Amino acid sequence: MRFRRALVVDDEPGSRAVLKHLLELAGLGSVDAVASGRAALERIGDVHPDLVVTDIRMPGITGLEMATRVQKQGRTDGPVLVAVTRHPEDVEGTDVFDLVLKKPVSPSGLVAWLHREQDD
Repeated sequence: MRFRRALVVDDEPGSRAVLKHLLELAGLGSVDAVASGRAALERIGDVHPDLVVTDIRMPGITGLEMATRVQKQGRTDGPVLVAVTRHPEDVEGTDVFDLVLKKPVSPSGLVAWLHREQDD
């Protein structure tokens, strides 16, 4: 899969900036970032990203709730969903995410995964 557009969702400005930067360094063409699950749902409807990288614990709509809503839309061209969290136990037993990464995210691990996915 070739990722052309990505969306980063994280309520922590520092984490949001780091993840956006990592995706840009990995060669994604367009990387957008928002601070909440609600904003992510709106943006996903507007820009149709190929990849969504989201924090889990956020005020209001959590990353898990947002990703579940996206998945339930049933689009065949829906985005690849990646969770980044300090609490991976929050998503254990769910099948919503294609990948779960523990914060702090290893830059080399994320970039390696992206390259593997784009080569498939």
